[in-house]
Amino acid sequence: MLCACESTARQPDAATAAKLSAGHSDKATVVVYRLRNSLGGFLSPTVQVDGKSLVDIDNGRVFVGLVSPGRHVFQIENQNSGTEVTLKSGSKIYLKVEIEPGMWKGRGKLTQVAPEQGEFEAKRLKLISTEQIAAPYR
Repeated sequence: MLCACESTARQPDAATAAKLSAGHSDKATVVVYRLRNSLGGFLSPTVQVDGKSLVDIDNGRVFVGLVSPGRHVFQIENQNSGTEVTLKSGSKIYLKVEIEPGMWKGRGKLTQVAPEQGEFEAKRLKLISTEQIAAPYR
């Protein structure tokens, strides 16, 4: 089940989407976000969960979704950047995507952040469009 989607109707902000996901106590909530920055503005790194695509994260966007409890590996596709966590039912994790400069083009960096920081930074961002979310997580 997914709580972050974009449509022609008025969409909830990231804070509202996070509150909606809180009602699913049998799942864990994952919040993936990327602050607006001119560096790598046109890049959309793919965030994976357990080796499968989760979301292509744009500049200034946030994804709020639900995953099954248990051990998961979140990482940027084809990179060594990520985190390994064991999630419990009702828990929430915040993952921040940043672009690091590279020789020919930038690349994504994924970092788990403290809930207080993640909540503060993500609540001001626009929700990601559904086209950027991998099919199983729509």
